[in-house]
Amino acid sequence: MELIMEFGFLNDGDVQDIRRDYYDLLSIGKSNEEAERIILEEVYYDMIGTPYEYYLWIGLAYYEWKAGRLSLKVKVKAVQWIEDLLSGVKSSDGIYGKQGEFEKYKNLLMSEQPKPRKFSKPPVYNSIWPVGSIIAIKIEKDKKHDVILRDILKHSHEKDREWIRQNDEIFQKYLGKYIILRIVDIKRWNYIRFIKDDYFQEDLVLALYAWVGDTPPNAEIVKETKFIFPLSPGEFGYDVIELSLDRDCINKITLLSVDKNPYYLNYNKSSGVNFATLCERCCVALFNNDILP
Repeated sequence: MELIMEFGFLNDGDVQDIRRDYYDLLSIGKSNEEAERIILEEVYYDMIGTPYEYYLWIGLAYYEWKAGRLSLKVKVKAVQWIEDLLSGVKSSDGIYGKQGEFEKYKNLLMSEQPKPRKFSKPPVYNSIWPVGSIIAIKIEKDKKHDVILRDILKHSHEKDREWIRQNDEIFQKYLGKYIILRIVDIKRWNYIRFIKDDYFQEDLVLALYAWVGDTPPNAEIVKETKFIFPLSPGEFGYDVIELSLDRDCINKITLLSVDKNPYYLNYNKSSGVNFATLCERCCVALFNNDILP
């Protein structure tokens, strides 16, 4: 059976949300029965009884079939909706999908589904350092730095290109240097937005010390070193950077010490960045505060 291209009805935002949530549930080890129950009873229950209920049943049925896990309950409901929509028994204002498209869905759902697809657990990373940790990193260029920079410049507005080039020139000056940061908070977010369980990702909230050196630093340096505020220039500057942890950045962080005394910091929330962006923003902050390499 030829698979249907994911356009038209399947490209609708609600249907794509159902796909993502259903696949995410399977990826963290939920059984199909439990994933289906959560989708129908806890997340998208408010679609039932509305003119757009068919989004739920047909969308879920299609992605259950693709995963090799189409249940009889969902299949029967989806096929019934398709038949009712095509016959005009049920209708919805502006049905999203052409008649021929829904006929293909029905034929697909009535066909033999593929073998159950295996879902690997997505990687999540948690901090191995507590709040109060003093850490050092070496400013290094990502292997894809030049390619990424060219792509950013290519797709950026002309008025922003000079600013991007200037920031990169500053970053290049600090290559090979060491800087010091402090973990002032650890943000935890659930991998699946509507499930609070043990499967979560952590981001480090980091404050930057006004120091740069050629050799690995000693934690004693921070006793007489102030933080740089704000970290970013401009009217909407922020005081900290939120680093999204991954395997790469964990290997590049060196723990200097842990200060058990709490450091209370009222900071503006920033979005998580990767290690390369962290390095660049710290270099710009140091440069703007005359902490030169």
